[in-house]
Amino acid sequence: MLVLVGAGATCPIAAQIPEYARINFQELTEGDSITDQYAAFGVYFSLADGPGAPIAVAEGSPAVAFTGPDGDDTPIKGLMTCEEGVVDHGLTDPVGDGGDVFAFRPIRITFDPPARGFRFWVHIPDEDGHELPQVRAYYSDPEQSVQSHKDCTGRNGKFTQWADDHEPFTRVELTSSRGSLGFSLGALSVFRDPQPQPVEFFIQVAQESAPGADDFDANVLGLVRPWRSPPLTAPSVCHLYSYGSGGNAVSYGEFQEMLDLQKTRTTLAFLDAREGLTALVVHNRAGQCGCSGEAVDGTAQMRLTFAGDTQGLENTIQDGPHGQEGDIGDQYFFAEDRREFTAQNGWEGCNTDGFGISGLAGDWGVTAAFTDVDGDGSSPPFDPAGVTSWVVASSDGLPLELALEADRRVRLSSVCVGGCEVGCADVASLKARCKSGEVKVKLRLVNALFDGQRVRIRIGETEHVTRIRGDRAKVRSDSGDSGQVPVSLVEPDCPAFDRTARCRE
Repeated sequence: MLVLVGAGATCPIAAQIPEYARINFQELTEGDSITDQYAAFGVYFSLADGPGAPIAVAEGSPAVAFTGPDGDDTPIKGLMTCEEGVVDHGLTDPVGDGGDVFAFRPIRITFDPPARGFRFWVHIPDEDGHELPQVRAYYSDPEQSVQSHKDCTGRNGKFTQWADDHEPFTRVELTSSRGSLGFSLGALSVFRDPQPQPVEFFIQVAQESAPGADDFDANVLGLVRPWRSPPLTAPSVCHLYSYGSGGNAVSYGEFQEMLDLQKTRTTLAFLDAREGLTALVVHNRAGQCGCSGEAVDGTAQMRLTFAGDTQGLENTIQDGPHGQEGDIGDQYFFAEDRREFTAQNGWEGCNTDGFGISGLAGDWGVTAAFTDVDGDGSSPPFDPAGVTSWVVASSDGLPLELALEADRRVRLSSVCVGGCEVGCADVASLKARCKSGEVKVKLRLVNALFDGQRVRIRIGETEHVTRIRGDRAKVRSDSGDSGQVPVSLVEPDCPAFDRTARCRE
């Protein structure tokens, strides 16, 4: 169960520390000392240089953080997120002696238990660009620290994202080499290694050998695990994707590290959220523009075709629709019957782009491909510089690489694990042979999802029950006096796999 503090509300607190939480300080009052209010999340606040605690701040409040051009307190400029809207609360260091709002005291955030990753936003109103805070994160076994000093981040009243990912972090400190620093910290996210959870199903990935070959069954690449709930729980996929954070089209969603997004790579993933199982497509990886010098713009056109019950499908994520900042005229269209969805994306090199389709349920399936959807042939299905690879991500950290070729489709479908009955479609082959007066039968399934389950095979007049081991089952029986012994699969009942074992008389 996720425990989330959002704008204007506090969700019920779970008995155990959640794997993911976002803290926006929204329920605190201006000037409140922040210490252990978020102990339920395993997050504690203090000052790194002595007694005292950070304090809560809000936009337009009395001057407790720093003053703006008009003399009003401006600790928060209104970070925009898709779920909470404008985030106008945060924390800063306490007011100094004599009401000095500029005297800097370092902030400490402690994680107990340790956190696998954290991220937050720092608002720096400095006009000259010299007041840059530093982040020092500590991790244990033995205790060490890694320092992050962002020297090409947004300033002059803009939000700047700070994020690190290591294992395991015990605390993080926000410091400065200057004695005077005006800043505020908001939208803190913390995520920890998930506890093992039973996986109810996998997603089978297959890709045709060539465009239009339609030979998916012969080209199954493997299985991936969706992100289930828990460990990655959220009120909505919009919150996870965090489109609009910082007022731009860059996705700094919490799953950027979890999905291992990479520059010029397109990532497909499946995750649970309030809207149900969601198919997510993310192009590229978000990053600070101008820092690395490796940003490459990109474009892509995709078509997704759905099978099964499509009436509940919804296009819940639209990154940069119709040319919002950071994107180049993205367009998304769902056919009236929800069987086909098309997307046209264009992104600047420091941004991600993409979309999400929620509501996958029952015996669903989807094929996806880079293909011409605008119909004018003026642009390729994907920009070969902006898209150099694509993968299907898996929550177990084992993604599947896909062949990158226009119009070459990938098929994705759910396959259940445990308690599911073997069907004829799950049978790959049945072979029967007779040797030395004994009939040997070998059954092979299309995957190993039914390991341990029983099947019933008839050899001659006798039925044999055996268990599946991995993706195979074996049965042996005396051939009797007959030269030809009929063999059939009884449970499941699959006449198409009837065989005859020919024995010497």
